[in-house]
Amino acid sequence: MEYTVRSERLLGKESTEILSETCVAIVGVGGVGSGAAEAMARSFVGTVILVDGDVVRASNLNRQLCALSTNVGENKTSAMERRIKEINPMCNVICMPVFYNESSRDEVFSHEIDYIIDAIDSLHDKIDLIVRAKSAGISIISAMGAGNKTDLTKFAVCDIFETSVCPFAKAVRHELRKNDIKDLKVVFSKEEPNAADLSDDGDGRRSVASVPWVPPGVGFIMAGEAIKDILKNKTADPR
Repeated sequence: MEYTVRSERLLGKESTEILSETCVAIVGVGGVGSGAAEAMARSFVGTVILVDGDVVRASNLNRQLCALSTNVGENKTSAMERRIKEINPMCNVICMPVFYNESSRDEVFSHEIDYIIDAIDSLHDKIDLIVRAKSAGISIISAMGAGNKTDLTKFAVCDIFETSVCPFAKAVRHELRKNDIKDLKVVFSKEEPNAADLSDDGDGRRSVASVPWVPPGVGFIMAGEAIKDILKNKTADPR
C-alpha cells in the first residue's frame, strides 16, 4: 500500500503485515505517550490500546500531540483516538479512560498485548505495570524522567541498571530490585535536571516544567524501539 511504502523500504515488506496484526498498549497518553501513539498510527500498527484517565488541559498544549485548543476538557484517550483514526482509519483503537492502578490493571491485562509502552509518571503504578508485564511475559519499554529537560540528544536507550544521573531512574531501580526484576529496557536522559519548578499550571495543578520537543521525542524513541523489537521477534530475518 502506498502509505507504507517508505517504511517498507527500510523494514521490509513483511513488516507491514506483522505490524498490522500487532497490539501495542500505551499506558499514559501525555507528552511521551501521545508521541508514541502517533508513531504507532504512522507505522500502521493494527491495534492500539490507550490507557489514561486524564483530560486535555490548556497546560498540555505545549507538548502533547493529542492536545488542541478545540478539545480542552476531553479525555486524552478519545482525543488521541480521533487523531489516530485521521492518520490510519483501519487502526483498531481501544480507549481505556482510566488511570493504570491496582483497580484497573486486570482490565488492561485482559487484552492480548504484544508490547507495552510505559509512559506513567507515578512510581508506584509504574512498578506495578512493569512487574505485571514481566510476569505475563509481555515485552515492555519504560520512560524515565522527561520533565525539566531541554536536550533531546541526551536521551539514550539502555537497561535500567545501566542508567545514571536521572533521579527517577534511581528510584525505579531501587523498587525493581525489591521485586527481583533483573532487566528492563528504558529511555532515560543523561542531562542533569534543570531546577525543578512546581508552579501552578493555572488549573490548580502543579507539575514539572517541559518543552515542546522533549516529551514527544521520547515517545517516538520508545515507539521505534518497540517496533524494532516486535519485528525482530516475529521475523526470521530481522532488519
